[in-house]
Amino acid sequence: MSRSNQTWEESAIDEEIRGHYAKASALFRRALIGDPDSNELRYRLGMVCFKMGEMTEAIERATIRPAANLLHAKSVAIVGAAPKGNWPNLLFSSLKAAEFPGNVFLINPNYEELWGTPCYPSLEALPEPPEHLLMLVPTRAVISTLESAAPLGVKAATIYSAGFGEGSDPESHKRGRELADFCESSGIVCCGPNCMGAASVNQGMMTY
Repeated sequence: MSRSNQTWEESAIDEEIRGHYAKASALFRRALIGDPDSNELRYRLGMVCFKMGEMTEAIERATIRPAANLLHAKSVAIVGAAPKGNWPNLLFSSLKAAEFPGNVFLINPNYEELWGTPCYPSLEALPEPPEHLLMLVPTRAVISTLESAAPLGVKAATIYSAGFGEGSDPESHKRGRELADFCESSGIVCCGPNCMGAASVNQGMMTY
């Protein structure tokens, strides 16, 4: 179970696993020569299994980014909001119908207002940085938009655009790797790409 980049929590659990395993091994060797202590052996083996479960949870906590950034955002921005097409209006209407309590910003440099709500030319022009981006932009603009969002403190993004690893197109797979690398380095959590959105009923986060 050892890893070179273990957290303090993982290292502590690893030491406990090693201790229980060493005692279980000694008990097993004694059992082979006719001196069994079955209760103690079962206890030690049980503790090894229990601690390995704890280790798995610790690794997951250290390596899997929380979905809370996707589902519990305090503000969202619909990047690529437009009167044409179903998705922009659907997302805006879904958030309003679900009574999402945070700010819903609209981003499109071609419009000053949509659905009775101000529309901003860029993320940088917003009065405050959104926590979650709902991205309805062309595939070619996804990564560059995320790169401009990261320094602003954006925590999550839902990417509806396709073309990030689907099928056999080498360029699509290249973009998929670039997106994965960006998420890893920036810490931004992504739902998608090429997805239908998500739902967090208690938070009013209806992004589909």
